[in-house]
Amino acid sequence: MTKEPASDLFAARFGDAGFSVLAFEHRRFGESGGASRQIVRLDEQVADRHAAIECATGLPQPAPLRPG
Repeated sequence: MTKEPASDLFAARFGDAGFSVLAFEHRRFGESGGASRQIVRLDEQVADRHAAIECATGLPQPAPLRPG
């Protein structure tokens, strides 16, 4: 999924609501100015997802919500 359908806006709203959010785009699907865009290579997409998950595990955890 690319952020053109507003996934970046959804991520921001979830972040504002207190959720931990890691938004990423698979290689060759972002706002790159380079050539060879929109090419699907499943092995690379799986690697990108694994890298995103690994990155997310190192991010700080949000504080628990308190009743308010």
